[in-house]
Amino acid sequence: MFESGGEIFYRRSNVGGTSWEAPARLSTGNGNNKYPSLTGTSSTQFVVWQRYTGYSGGQYKYDIYLAKNTGSGWSTAKITNLSNLGFSTQTDPLPVVTYKTRSGGYRLLVCARTSSGIKYVTSDNDGSTWSSASDLPSTTASHRNASLSMGPTTPASTVYVTYDNGSKIYLNAYATSWGTRDTTACNGIATINNKSSSVEVDGDSGIDVAWEGFDSKLNKWVIVHRRKSGISWGVVKYFQPGSGNEFHRPSITGHAGVKRSILWHDNGGVVYRAHTADGSSWTTVAWTDTWLRDPSLSAGSTSAKYAFTGGGGFAL
Repeated sequence: MFESGGEIFYRRSNVGGTSWEAPARLSTGNGNNKYPSLTGTSSTQFVVWQRYTGYSGGQYKYDIYLAKNTGSGWSTAKITNLSNLGFSTQTDPLPVVTYKTRSGGYRLLVCARTSSGIKYVTSDNDGSTWSSASDLPSTTASHRNASLSMGPTTPASTVYVTYDNGSKIYLNAYATSWGTRDTTACNGIATINNKSSSVEVDGDSGIDVAWEGFDSKLNKWVIVHRRKSGISWGVVKYFQPGSGNEFHRPSITGHAGVKRSILWHDNGGVVYRAHTADGSSWTTVAWTDTWLRDPSLSAGSTSAKYAFTGGGGFAL
């Protein structure tokens, strides 16, 4: 799933990425479609994204779309209850989606930034109808960059959201309703301007979060990782770039037990993967090609797939 030329495309491999089916365009050809987010199972897939519709009435306006394939091909529709979003300055809503279990079935959950805070909608019939848009508790106009978990067993009964205000990372849980916001993920850390978080759950029920933060001593952006077990946050792990480099936009996933992996890119077009098998010792590898960036990891209790874009703008 990727954006190209203002449109959203989906491409599938059922052989572990060694070959791929032809891409399918999910957007309607109207342009200005960006920032897709994907969730689903082996038999059902859902994608949400934003579309900028223009400047009107003193505001920059955006709509949110859902494309779904529940076994009979793709269909696309606007999520009306989370559309016509207006901002006084050009601001990306950055919608995200997850798919979870509920009593008697499944539930779609979509979050997006609005001018008054992060809002969410739910659907219990695979996106045919949606709830009214409601506020994610305790969010304000300064909150942004929502990320939703799905694992480790997919779909899960409880999912997690992280987001930021450009300074701190926040966490909340959703089972049948939202819990109490956790504001302590950044307590005692060495970075400022913490943002762009990613959240997933590992096979030992740890909540794994990664984000980028500015290290004022190094004068550069680094990747920060922390794992929450029960009510406590664990030791902070920093991934620091070499001289003249910076790290951005992490994506995290959990594997079996406490195993987990993180991807991110640097300011020179290199993508990195860090992995731990025991929760304390990490190995890091780098992929170089033509301007690689924006990596993304899937949920998976034992393994996960990754994708990122190259200089040609196509997913790899």
